[in-house]
Amino acid sequence: MLGFSCSVSTSTACPFALHGGIQLPDARYDTQERPIAPGQRFRELAIFLLLALAIWPILSIAFVGAYGFIVWIYQIFTGPPGPPTVGH
Repeated sequence: MLGFSCSVSTSTACPFALHGGIQLPDARYDTQERPIAPGQRFRELAIFLLLALAIWPILSIAFVGAYGFIVWIYQIFTGPPGPPTVGH
């Protein structure tokens, strides 16, 4: 223990609790099953597939292309990398 534990008491608020001593429920004792809305699994799967198969690949290609474009424009103004050519 690091000394940050607070005992649950109604008379004093824990100095480390958020929002004036409001205690959050302990997740270890949350055994109640939450109902899944109809179609929620399908929507979550569709959003995951959209992100995994469309959005992220498109964004990665766009970022690599943008970087290449920036390097290309930079080299137009400054010349290619390497030692300067003598006599040209």
